[in-house]
Amino acid sequence: MQFATLAAFAASASAMAVAPRQQNQAQYINGFQAACVPHSTFCNYKFGASSQPGVIPPSTCSAMVQGPDMLPAVADQSGCKVGNTTNGAYHWSVAKTQEGGLDFELWYPLNSRSNISFCYDIPAKDLVVDNNGAVQTQRYTGPQYFKMDVCPLEKAQKNNRN
Repeated sequence: MQFATLAAFAASASAMAVAPRQQNQAQYINGFQAACVPHSTFCNYKFGASSQPGVIPPSTCSAMVQGPDMLPAVADQSGCKVGNTTNGAYHWSVAKTQEGGLDFELWYPLNSRSNISFCYDIPAKDLVVDNNGAVQTQRYTGPQYFKMDVCPLEKAQKNNRN
């Protein structure tokens, strides 16, 4: 009985020690760009990600995806690079919101059974539509540099990234 109590206490204490550390983790995004190419069916997403800017070189992530005119949702992209080397740990996605914005999510394996996910909400006001003659194209006009915090658990569970 005493061993079970001690084991339960140790497990809860170690869980409490991990929770604050995860709360303080973040990813820092630099050079975020998202835009559809006028008179094309493609849109581009590009950004750098680092957990410690100035200390750890950023991984550069990008994707050219079918638009055609509005920034599309993007599912489970990988292949980010550090220099010429692929960094397979990072994955990212973009989902459209009901309010007209985008949910940007970045994740990597925390251990063999779970991921740690970082979220950033792109509001509709940061997305503009340009008139390019016969076509209109959407692009991101918000901050290029921002911090992504750990996703709330319910959001990570919804996206199956916990």
